Amino acid sequence: MLNQIPRPVQVTLYKFFFLYVGIGILGALLSWAMSDFALLLLSIGVLIFGTIRAFGLLLRVRSGDYRVLDGTVRSDTMHPFRSCHTLIIANEYGVARRILVAGKHLLIPERKYRLYLLYKDDEGYGTSLPDMMAPAQTMLGYELWTQSLQNVE
Repeated sequence: MLNQIPRPVQVTLYKFFFLYVGIGILGALLSWAMSDFALLLLSIGVLIFGTIRAFGLLLRVRSGDYRVLDGTVRSDTMHPFRSCHTLIIANEYGVARRILVAGKHLLIPERKYRLYLLYKDDEGYGTSLPDMMAPAQTMLGYELWTQSLQNVE
C-alpha cells in the first residue's frame, strides 16, 4: 500500500498518524487515571478526527495529489511572523522558481534537493500578493539529491 509512495512522504504520514494516535491514547489514559469523563470524550474525539485527517492525507498522496520539484536551492528565507519561508529553487536548466512553503524546513542553499509538495493550484497568485498574504504550500518531505536518485530516473 505504501510502497508506491516516496520514503520522505511515508515518514511524514507515519509521524502525522502516530502523533494523533499518541495524543488520543495519552489523553484516554490520563482521563482514566483522573476519572474525568469530559477529558475521555475529548481524547476520543482527537483520536477519531486525527485518524480521519491522516487517512484523508494518505488518500491524497496515494492518488498522486503532490508534486515533485528537483533542483538547487538558491535561497531559503524564513518569515518572522508566519510559520513559512520563501524558497528559491533552480532546476537543472538554471530556471529559478520562487515558492512559499509552510513549515520550518530550512534547507541549505547551493545544495540539490528533491522536494515533495502537496499539490495546490497556485496559478492565480503568482506575484500579485505579498508574501504575508500569499497561501503557502505544504511540504510533505524532502531528500538530498544524490547519485542514486539520478539513477532512478
